[in-house]
Amino acid sequence: MTRFEEIEKRMKEITVEMDQPGADLNKLLAEARALKAEKETAEKRKQIREAVECGAGDKTPEQPGGETRGKGDEVFDDASPEYRTAWLKTIAVDKEGRKLFGELSEKEQRAFTFVTTNTAQVVPKDIANRIVELVRSQSPILDDATFTYFTRGFGVPRLKAIAAGDAKVVTEGQANDDEQDTFDLLNLVGVEIKKHVVLSRQMQLQSIEAFETWLVMHLAKRIRVAKEKHVLTRLDDPTYGIKAENKISGTLSDAEVLKIMSLIDADGERVVYANQKTIWTVIAALTDAEGRKLFIPNSMSDPMVAGRIYGAAVKPDANLEDNVIYAGVKGQVLANEFEELEIVPQIEPKTLNRIFTGYSLFDAGLEDPAGFVKYTHSAG
Repeated sequence: MTRFEEIEKRMKEITVEMDQPGADLNKLLAEARALKAEKETAEKRKQIREAVECGAGDKTPEQPGGETRGKGDEVFDDASPEYRTAWLKTIAVDKEGRKLFGELSEKEQRAFTFVTTNTAQVVPKDIANRIVELVRSQSPILDDATFTYFTRGFGVPRLKAIAAGDAKVVTEGQANDDEQDTFDLLNLVGVEIKKHVVLSRQMQLQSIEAFETWLVMHLAKRIRVAKEKHVLTRLDDPTYGIKAENKISGTLSDAEVLKIMSLIDADGERVVYANQKTIWTVIAALTDAEGRKLFIPNSMSDPMVAGRIYGAAVKPDANLEDNVIYAGVKGQVLANEFEELEIVPQIEPKTLNRIFTGYSLFDAGLEDPAGFVKYTHSAG
């Protein structure tokens, strides 16, 4: 058995071993990459030897403009139809390594070899190396949170009131009042957040490189959205979030905005969060007693700030329902990352679908129950 045949045999064995329970995927991946590199080197040597023996070795390393010259006046680059079909045939393989679209023709092999010898393997020009994101991934409340990175569950003591014992001026030698502080505990124990994406074989063939790059970003963004939705759940929970007196409703007006601001009893930068519809049909329509607009649209290019109202930044949040507004102090939400985002790829043997799973352990809560207000608008 030749070394080339040994490599083919071992690569087929790896595709079987990777699906076995307890398989060391990192070790198998490293071995597969080493075998692939060895195989590619052997193939190139074989092609050079054949070209020299047949007297067809008039290939020049590279022509102006990134083009590569083959037999006679043949020119191949990443726009050549032969390279496109060769590229598709090369990536369209089953779990056993068999090419689904057939073996490369002699001309396709030359095109593929000539292009990849001079440059890294590239996606053909007529195959778009992009994916259009149609799903909103906004999470401004989470982005404005204060992050910690404790690996175990923990609690944050919160001083709610000082009934007695506060610092004050006393007569010389006189004791202060007995201490009467009221505490509670903000417990962050962690919740699991998961998201997975399934790619069919057809989608993979559009652009493997683009999909794998995009998928990591997509999973990260969608898990961020899931984290913010958990933050919203916590804000609505009296144990973790906004106190009952700060959950109000009515018909939004100048007076109601001032009421919201007065209920935010914490120091720092104030921010208003609402979805696009609520911002542009409710908040942007507000006027004062003289009919002047209260909402000042953002003239800068920051997509996270739609405008300002009474100095507070108004940020669009696609996770909020229509007519629901949150207002609070930036940094009052405490968010803990118990574990860094992990993305695990795998292949379904029967369908050849690729599955990418994202996982995160996370929790959050409001440090000051008076630091946020939830307002529900009803049309007047």
